[in-house]
Amino acid sequence: ALPLAVRPRAGRERLQRSHDAPRRALKDWLREARVPPWIRERVPVLWEGARLVAVALPGETWLSAEVAAAADEPGYAVEWRDAPPGFVAARAGK
Repeated sequence: ALPLAVRPRAGRERLQRSHDAPRRALKDWLREARVPPWIRERVPVLWEGARLVAVALPGETWLSAEVAAAADEPGYAVEWRDAPPGFVAARAGK
């Protein structure tokens, strides 16, 4: 496994949130979740090399279906602590 890195969105990322969901543009997932535009551009994204692994939002994390553990498997949890107040307030109004 490659080292993990947290980077902001660069654009054109695609994410499949579950095996029965389509692979869609991250921008579309964020719009559908009513994340404001000024927050969308600064959302931290977790990468393993060139592969998108997770997207961290205050109170919610979206894992890629490729890396998500099944219910009976051990796995990791990704949690964004101490998010800037603007992120938290914007998400509270969703």
